[in-house]
Amino acid sequence: MFFTPCFALLALMPSQDPAITKPKADPFETVMKATQYGYKIDKDGDYSVEINWEDEKRSQLIFIRGILEKITEPKTTEVSTREVWSVCWKGKERPTAEALEKLLIKHYKFGAFQVEKGESGAWSAYYRVDIPDNASSAYLRQAIRITGEAADNMEKELLGTDDY
Repeated sequence: MFFTPCFALLALMPSQDPAITKPKADPFETVMKATQYGYKIDKDGDYSVEINWEDEKRSQLIFIRGILEKITEPKTTEVSTREVWSVCWKGKERPTAEALEKLLIKHYKFGAFQVEKGESGAWSAYYRVDIPDNASSAYLRQAIRITGEAADNMEKELLGTDDY
């Protein structure tokens, strides 16, 4: 007859320790839920929110970076931020001078328009806000709303449509 020591059997049994069996809650996801916006999370951990304006039959997709950007300066504490952004224009060619001027002179309470050339060679313009990682749900909700409205308004101004 073969006997297995008790401690070996215990090692094979699932743990009853709740700290081990339950995944840790992501504090930022708790804040996202509290904004009361519906959202999705992609495989990279980035969040997306779609805002709709029924009366104008328009919508805008806003992204929130899942990965934190750390800002560190000597002799100071580290600060972590997240990007909130929404695309308002895409093209294979560099934006026109007229489009760039519109992007540069438009100002909002916080955030700004940015233009970049991607690795594929395509150009995009988007509105971006950086928020502190520990932002409240009310602050995050405002950042999402302002980002969506700014990008959608610029998209309408540059293209006249709801589709970049």
